[in-house]
Amino acid sequence: MFRSFRLYIAFILVIGLSCKNNPTTSTTPTTGTPLSEFDAQFTVIGTEMTIEGRIKTNSSTLFNSVLAANAGVATVILENVPGTLDTDASFAIGRAIRSNGLATVVPAGGFIASGGTDMFLAGVTRTVSGPNTTKLAGLIAVHSWEAGYTRGSDLPTSSPLHQPFLTYYSDIGIPDSFYWFAINAAAPDSFHVMTTAEISQHGVVTTTTSKVTGW
Repeated sequence: MFRSFRLYIAFILVIGLSCKNNPTTSTTPTTGTPLSEFDAQFTVIGTEMTIEGRIKTNSSTLFNSVLAANAGVATVILENVPGTLDTDASFAIGRAIRSNGLATVVPAGGFIASGGTDMFLAGVTRTVSGPNTTKLAGLIAVHSWEAGYTRGSDLPTSSPLHQPFLTYYSDIGIPDSFYWFAINAAAPDSFHVMTTAEISQHGVVTTTTSKVTGW
Protein backbone atom coordinates (compact mmCIF):
# COMPACT_ATOMS: atom_id res chain seq x y z
CA MET A 1 0.00 0.00 0.00
CA PHE A 2 3.05 2.24 0.11
CA ARG A 3 3.92 2.50 -3.59
CA SER A 4 0.56 3.45 -4.98
CA PHE A 5 1.14 7.20 -5.04
CA ARG A 6 3.79 6.97 -7.75
CA LEU A 7 1.61 4.56 -9.68
CA TYR A 8 -1.23 7.03 -9.46
CA ILE A 9 0.87 9.83 -10.93
CA ALA A 10 1.72 7.66 -13.92
CA PHE A 11 -1.93 6.76 -14.29
CA ILE A 12 -2.97 10.42 -14.25
CA LEU A 13 -0.43 11.28 -16.94
CA VAL A 14 -1.85 8.57 -19.19
CA ILE A 15 -5.58 9.25 -18.90
CA GLY A 16 -5.42 13.01 -18.38
CA LEU A 17 -7.55 13.28 -15.26
CA SER A 18 -7.56 16.61 -13.49
CA CYS A 19 -9.41 18.06 -10.54
CA LYS A 20 -9.80 21.51 -9.06
CA ASN A 21 -11.73 23.01 -6.17
CA ASN A 22 -12.31 26.33 -4.50
CA PRO A 23 -12.02 25.56 -0.81
CA THR A 24 -13.43 27.61 2.01
CA THR A 25 -11.40 25.75 4.63
CA SER A 26 -7.99 24.23 3.97
CA THR A 27 -5.23 22.76 6.09
CA THR A 28 -2.42 23.65 3.69
CA PRO A 29 -1.95 25.94 0.66
CA THR A 30 -1.86 24.25 -2.71
CA THR A 31 -0.61 27.03 -4.98
CA GLY A 32 2.59 26.08 -6.75
CA THR A 33 2.78 22.57 -5.24
CA PRO A 34 3.46 19.86 -7.84
CA LEU A 35 0.98 17.01 -7.77
CA SER A 36 3.74 14.50 -7.05
CA GLU A 37 4.43 16.27 -3.75
CA PHE A 38 0.83 16.35 -2.54
CA ASP A 39 0.20 15.19 0.96
CA ALA A 40 -3.41 14.89 2.03
CA GLN A 41 -5.30 18.16 2.15
CA PHE A 42 -8.73 18.60 3.67
CA THR A 43 -11.11 21.30 2.45
CA VAL A 44 -14.69 22.04 3.42
CA ILE A 45 -17.46 23.69 1.45
CA GLY A 46 -20.82 23.59 3.18
CA THR A 47 -21.56 20.05 4.31
CA GLU A 48 -18.84 18.44 2.19
CA MET A 49 -15.24 17.74 3.09
CA THR A 50 -12.92 16.99 0.19
CA ILE A 51 -9.75 14.96 0.65
CA GLU A 52 -7.04 15.04 -1.97
CA GLY A 53 -3.52 13.62 -1.78
CA ARG A 54 -1.67 10.80 -0.09
CA ILE A 55 -2.30 9.93 3.53
CA LYS A 56 0.58 10.22 5.98
CA THR A 57 1.03 9.92 9.74
CA ASN A 58 -0.43 13.29 10.71
CA SER A 59 -3.37 13.05 8.29
CA SER A 60 -5.75 11.54 10.84
CA THR A 61 -5.05 14.40 13.25
CA LEU A 62 -5.69 16.93 10.49
CA PHE A 63 -8.89 15.17 9.48
CA ASN A 64 -10.22 15.18 13.04
CA SER A 65 -9.30 18.85 13.48
CA VAL A 66 -11.09 19.91 10.29
CA LEU A 67 -14.11 17.78 11.18
CA ALA A 68 -14.30 19.27 14.68
CA ALA A 69 -14.18 22.77 13.22
CA ASN A 70 -16.95 21.98 10.73
CA ALA A 71 -19.65 20.15 12.63
CA GLY A 72 -22.05 20.29 9.69
CA VAL A 73 -19.96 17.99 7.49
CA ALA A 74 -22.05 15.05 6.30
CA THR A 75 -20.13 13.82 3.24
CA VAL A 76 -16.46 13.08 2.54
CA ILE A 77 -15.49 13.44 -1.11
CA LEU A 78 -12.38 11.44 -1.98
CA GLU A 79 -11.22 13.46 -4.96
CA ASN A 80 -7.87 11.82 -5.56
CA VAL A 81 -6.50 9.70 -2.72
CA PRO A 82 -3.98 7.31 -4.27
CA GLY A 83 -2.71 5.61 -1.15
CA THR A 84 -1.15 5.88 2.26
CA LEU A 85 2.28 6.11 3.83
CA ASP A 86 0.76 5.07 7.17
CA THR A 87 -1.94 2.42 7.27
CA ASP A 88 -2.78 3.26 10.88
CA ALA A 89 -3.59 6.83 9.82
CA SER A 90 -5.86 5.78 6.96
CA PHE A 91 -7.61 3.29 9.25
CA ALA A 92 -8.07 6.03 11.87
CA ILE A 93 -9.69 8.30 9.30
CA GLY A 94 -11.91 5.46 8.12
CA ARG A 95 -13.06 4.67 11.65
CA ALA A 96 -13.79 8.37 12.23
CA ILE A 97 -15.84 8.48 9.02
CA ARG A 98 -17.89 5.50 10.18
CA SER A 99 -18.31 6.60 13.81
CA ASN A 100 -19.50 10.04 12.69
CA GLY A 101 -22.02 8.54 10.26
CA LEU A 102 -20.52 10.22 7.20
CA ALA A 103 -21.18 9.37 3.57
CA THR A 104 -18.31 8.89 1.12
CA VAL A 105 -18.18 9.78 -2.58
CA VAL A 106 -15.70 9.30 -5.39
CA PRO A 107 -16.69 12.01 -7.88
CA ALA A 108 -16.47 11.87 -11.65
CA GLY A 109 -12.79 12.22 -12.49
CA GLY A 110 -11.79 11.01 -9.03
CA PHE A 111 -9.40 8.20 -8.26
CA ILE A 112 -8.80 6.23 -5.06
CA ALA A 113 -6.48 3.32 -4.37
CA SER A 114 -5.06 1.33 -1.49
CA GLY A 115 -5.57 3.31 1.72
CA GLY A 116 -7.86 5.70 -0.13
CA THR A 117 -10.11 2.76 -0.95
CA ASP A 118 -10.05 1.66 2.69
CA MET A 119 -11.26 5.10 3.73
CA PHE A 120 -14.01 5.15 1.11
CA LEU A 121 -15.35 1.82 2.37
CA ALA A 122 -15.99 3.36 5.79
CA GLY A 123 -18.83 5.55 4.50
CA VAL A 124 -22.27 4.70 5.82
CA THR A 125 -23.41 5.35 2.26
CA ARG A 126 -20.91 5.04 -0.59
CA THR A 127 -21.27 6.47 -4.08
CA VAL A 128 -19.07 6.45 -7.17
CA SER A 129 -20.12 9.02 -9.74
CA GLY A 130 -20.47 7.99 -13.37
CA PRO A 131 -18.89 9.87 -16.29
CA ASN A 132 -20.10 13.26 -17.40
CA THR A 133 -19.37 15.41 -20.42
CA THR A 134 -15.89 16.41 -19.21
CA LYS A 135 -14.69 13.65 -16.88
CA LEU A 136 -14.43 9.89 -16.68
CA ALA A 137 -16.27 7.92 -14.04
CA GLY A 138 -14.70 7.74 -10.59
CA LEU A 139 -12.21 4.89 -10.30
CA ILE A 140 -11.48 2.53 -7.41
CA ALA A 141 -8.23 0.56 -7.32
CA VAL A 142 -6.83 -2.14 -5.05
CA HIS A 143 -3.63 -4.10 -4.58
CA SER A 144 -1.68 -6.06 -1.99
CA TRP A 145 -0.06 -4.28 0.92
CA GLU A 146 3.67 -4.49 1.43
CA ALA A 147 5.80 -3.86 4.53
CA GLY A 148 9.52 -4.20 3.98
CA TYR A 149 9.95 -7.47 2.11
CA THR A 150 6.60 -8.86 3.26
CA ARG A 151 3.63 -8.91 0.91
CA GLY A 152 0.14 -9.63 2.13
CA SER A 153 -0.58 -11.74 -0.93
CA ASP A 154 2.39 -14.03 -0.16
CA LEU A 155 1.28 -14.88 3.37
CA PRO A 156 -0.91 -17.84 4.31
CA THR A 157 -4.44 -16.86 5.28
CA SER A 158 -3.65 -17.94 8.84
CA SER A 159 -0.89 -15.33 9.25
CA PRO A 160 -1.54 -12.88 12.11
CA LEU A 161 -0.27 -10.07 9.88
CA HIS A 162 -3.63 -10.10 8.11
CA GLN A 163 -5.52 -9.41 11.33
CA PRO A 164 -5.22 -5.59 11.52
CA PHE A 165 -6.80 -5.37 8.08
CA LEU A 166 -9.50 -7.92 8.83
CA THR A 167 -10.31 -6.13 12.09
CA TYR A 168 -10.60 -2.81 10.29
CA TYR A 169 -12.98 -4.20 7.68
CA SER A 170 -15.06 -5.81 10.42
CA ASP A 171 -15.20 -2.48 12.28
CA ILE A 172 -16.62 -0.72 9.22
CA GLY A 173 -18.98 -3.51 8.21
CA ILE A 174 -17.11 -4.81 5.15
CA PRO A 175 -16.89 -8.60 4.66
CA ASP A 176 -13.53 -10.37 4.82
CA SER A 177 -13.99 -11.48 1.22
CA PHE A 178 -13.17 -7.97 0.02
CA TYR A 179 -9.79 -8.05 1.75
CA TRP A 180 -8.82 -11.37 0.17
CA PHE A 181 -9.96 -10.10 -3.22
CA ALA A 182 -7.96 -6.87 -2.86
CA ILE A 183 -4.62 -8.36 -1.85
CA ASN A 184 -4.78 -10.92 -4.64
CA ALA A 185 -5.94 -8.49 -7.33
CA ALA A 186 -2.55 -6.88 -7.97
CA ALA A 187 1.01 -6.77 -6.66
CA PRO A 188 2.11 -3.90 -4.38
CA ASP A 189 3.93 -2.17 -7.24
CA SER A 190 0.82 -2.24 -9.43
CA PHE A 191 -2.91 -1.84 -8.98
CA HIS A 192 -6.18 -3.23 -10.25
CA VAL A 193 -9.01 -0.85 -11.15
CA MET A 194 -12.22 -2.53 -10.07
CA THR A 195 -14.85 -3.32 -12.67
CA THR A 196 -18.53 -2.56 -12.24
CA ALA A 197 -19.16 -6.27 -11.62
CA GLU A 198 -16.48 -6.45 -8.92
CA ILE A 199 -17.80 -3.31 -7.23
CA SER A 200 -21.25 -4.88 -7.11
CA GLN A 201 -20.02 -8.31 -6.04
CA HIS A 202 -18.09 -6.98 -3.04
CA GLY A 203 -20.63 -4.41 -1.90
CA VAL A 204 -18.24 -1.52 -2.42
CA VAL A 205 -21.03 1.00 -3.12
CA THR A 206 -24.46 1.40 -1.58
CA THR A 207 -25.96 3.30 -4.53
CA THR A 208 -26.01 2.59 -8.24
CA THR A 209 -22.81 3.51 -10.04
CA SER A 210 -21.92 3.85 -13.71
CA LYS A 211 -18.43 3.17 -14.97
CA VAL A 212 -16.60 3.54 -18.26
CA THR A 213 -16.63 0.30 -20.26
CA GLY A 214 -13.28 -1.42 -20.04
CA TRP A 215 -12.21 -0.25 -16.57
